[in-house]
Parts: sequence; structure tokens; C-alpha cells
Amino acid sequence: MAKFKAKELKDAVGKCARFSTTKGLIPEYGFLALREGYIFATNGRIGIKHRNPVSIPEEFILPAEIFSRLLSSHLIVRRNVDMAKQETHTVLKAGRVRIKIPDPPHEYLINVDVPPDDSFHILPDGFSDSIKQVLFSVPKEERVKEALRGINYDGKSFYASDNIKLSRFTPNNFDLGNELFIPTQLLEHLVEDKPISYCITESEGVDRMLWFSFKDYVIFTNVKRTVYPMGAEIFDKLYSEKSNSAIISADAEAFKDTVDVISILAELYMNRVNLVAFKNEFTFYTLTPGGLEAIGTLSVTSNIKEGDRAELVAVDTTYLKEIVDKCSDFFFTGDFAYFSNKDGLESVLKPLGVEDGVAVMEKVGEYYGSEDG
Repeated sequence: MAKFKAKELKDAVGKCARFSTTKGLIPEYGFLALREGYIFATNGRIGIKHRNPVSIPEEFILPAEIFSRLLSSHLIVRRNVDMAKQETHTVLKAGRVRIKIPDPPHEYLINVDVPPDDSFHILPDGFSDSIKQVLFSVPKEERVKEALRGINYDGKSFYASDNIKLSRFTPNNFDLGNELFIPTQLLEHLVEDKPISYCITESEGVDRMLWFSFKDYVIFTNVKRTVYPMGAEIFDKLYSEKSNSAIISADAEAFKDTVDVISILAELYMNRVNLVAFKNEFTFYTLTPGGLEAIGTLSVTSNIKEGDRAELVAVDTTYLKEIVDKCSDFFFTGDFAYFSNKDGLESVLKPLGVEDGVAVMEKVGEYYGSEDG
């Protein structure tokens, strides 16, 4: 039998429940193990071993999501809980509530041994913030190649790409000591809390494992030896085109506000917006097949000279909304748009094909003509 206060256990169980799953072919992945000293859960891809904040003299195997919701419920969270094992059930009592939870369909044998402390490398300050900088470029769908499903650190910079945009963040005075690829499934946990150290283990016949330690828990996943296909050479090549590009600098807030409005219309037609750069003006233009039209202008500084032809590119506003929260300086050609900020973030966007550049320029010209009138 175990006795504990629900409020002392609910946060740890809630954290662990996120590493289980209610779906899948392996029933054990929907459960967590409540053991003396620690709580353990895995969904087959990632796992957690959490310090147990209460004393549990024997092992209990419980459905993770249900147990977490029960502990967090208003009725139970304020009460002391008695929990006892019966032949085929665990009985949970809290006040006048009594709940029987069936044992899992199979014996729960899943567990991992955490590497010793001296196997871990201390993470420098700013690790989680560096992950956050490029998180928006991590693929949100799994149809991209596996080598892109995460964030790669090459010994100097962090990279992320979904094959449409590629982002790089280079922190100052930062060295992990090794190159490191962090799979997508761990990223949200690394930005929510501050990891202290990391470790990679491998042995014959066992998957290569990546571990991150926190104050009260360790999380882990298996990792494959993959070569990240994007790197510094792409940024170097495109940056060399800067002198032949339209270079734009805008007020960050005004840029963001204009994109927010224009994107409302662009969302009706594949999130598509045309960007037209003049000497001191930047124009956003979108037109839907149904005839909805929007034009917005922004005062900018640029390298375009009086009398030069306007520069035109079309991009996806889903990406544009993400990047303008971070960058307002960029340069572009018809082949790419290159954004950057003073903090060390760079991001390259593959543009959309301009459907009818002549028609776009005519519409923009009509707009400026009416403004002059």
C-alpha cells in the first residue's frame, strides 16, 4: 500500500504522462511505472525517468493519462490518496471516492538504466534559447526526409530546415564540445525547461541513445547516425549574392503589422503574397481567385536607386509571419529571400513562383497611380 498527497505527485505524473501514448500496438506504452525513487514512462520513441516526489514502497503500473487526470481533478488534488494492489487491480481511494484500475494486459518490464553522471556533458548557458531561435524551421510534418527531422548543431551553429526554409543560429561564446543532432520529439521538452547536461551512449546490439538531464528527471530517445544535408555552404553561397540582390531594411513592428493584415487575405489562396520593392517603398500584394484583393505599403530603406526597375518575389505568408517576428532586414532575388537579425539568426526562404509578374506590376502601378491622384 502507498499513501501520499495528490498535489505532491500530480506535476511529476503529469510530466511523465506526456511521454506515454494512448494509441499504438504496444499496450505498455500507454502506462507509467510508479516505483520506489522514480517514475518511468515511454511511448517507444522518447522516454522519461523522473524522481518520485513521494515514497512508494512497491511498484504500481497505471494508465498514464487517466492517472494524471485523476490526480489533477479538483476533487482529488486536495486530498490524501491511499493506493493498494489487489490481484488484478489497483484500488485508489481519495475521500469518499474509490476507483479500481485494471492491471495492464501484459507484464510491464520496460525500463532503462541512466548513464552515470560522469558520462554527461554540461550544457552551456543559452542552449535552450538557441533551440528556440530555429524551432520555427523544424519540419512540422514527417513526410520530409528523416535527416531533417530535428535540429543539427555542427560545432558552431544550430540548423533547422523543412526543405522550404533553412534557418541558422550562431550563438556567441558557445561550444557543446561535439556535433549533435536533436530529434524533433525531444525539442518541445528542451525549450520548456532548462536541461543541465547531455550524453550519447552506444553499445553493440543496442540503439544509440541521446540523453538530457534536468533537475528532477532525465529524458531520452534513440538516434540514428544520419548526415544532416544542410550547412554553412548554402548560406555562404547565397550570401555571396547579396550585392546583386534587392536589400531591404524595415521597421520591425510596421513590417509585422502589415504582414498580419495581408496574410488574412493570402490565407484564402495558398498563403501566397507578392512582394515588390521600390526605392523607398515596399509593397505587399495578394489576389484570390474569388476577386478579393489587398495591397499594403511600407516605408523602407533599400539599395534600389531612382529609376531602377522594381524587384518582385512571391512568398508563403505562413513562413513570412514566423520570420518577421525575428527579422526585419533581408535581401532577395527571384530565387531566394535571405533574412537576418543582429542576434545571430539567419533564415533562407525558397520563394514561390510568380504567377504573372506583369499583371502584379500593373496592379501595383494602378495603386500608386491612384495614390498620386
